[in-house]
Amino acid sequence: MICRHRNGEMSGMINMNKTAQKQLQAEIANFLLSKRVELLTEYIDFMIGRYGSEVLILINSVLAEPYLLNLLIQQVRGKENVFRAVMKGSYHHENGFHKIVLLSGSNFKLRLHHFGAVEKAPMENIHNHRWSFASTILSGELKMELFQREYCQGRSEELYHFVYGSDKSSGVYSTELMGMEILYKSQSKKISAGQSYLMLPEELHRITNLPGQESMTLILTGKPLSKNCDLYAKRPILDDEKQIVNYTGERLGEILKNIQETIYPHLN
Repeated sequence: MICRHRNGEMSGMINMNKTAQKQLQAEIANFLLSKRVELLTEYIDFMIGRYGSEVLILINSVLAEPYLLNLLIQQVRGKENVFRAVMKGSYHHENGFHKIVLLSGSNFKLRLHHFGAVEKAPMENIHNHRWSFASTILSGELKMELFQREYCQGRSEELYHFVYGSDKSSGVYSTELMGMEILYKSQSKKISAGQSYLMLPEELHRITNLPGQESMTLILTGKPLSKNCDLYAKRPILDDEKQIVNYTGERLGEILKNIQETIYPHLN
């Protein structure tokens, strides 16, 4: 077998001393315990603006603590202005999962993903992102494949290459066909509940969970580095596959309550 590739490891380095890390953890907990969601958003924005992608895993891991995440969701559900902002940024993704944006700042978005909650299997097209992101598995497990834009004999595949537009204001997302490109699968991973990882913008990947296989993840994205990202598919993407399906307030409340009952069933 002939392969030419670079190994892409999903890991994160925190350029902070232990004292600073403990202070960050205490600050986040304090904002949630004192029900100051708006100040928490400003704090996360500041820390990511200062430390960049290196701090994403640390912040996300703290927010993924079941007790603290439950507090955050309670406050989202209980504050009308916050809840309406969450409604505006959340939708059912065509790839087969709920995407809920809990918090949003100029440098980040904090998102809940619930895979396997709908009939369609979350078999995604291969893609990268416009930003680095940290992800923590809250429940279940996530199966992922990583790809390289290089040739590997016996393992390569020619795919349609699209540029994916980030503007969804019209209720759909846009794709522009750029041509054909050869990719190969360089790695397969299974990430279990409680584990976290960091992914960089240039890394190509897709989720391969089976139909009905539930998984919940908390994702903290960094500051966007571009307006578009890459998407690779075996066939052209149909117009009805680009639709954005937003939630009603009642439906979003049901989804959030279900997530709370899964991640922190003690008091819900």
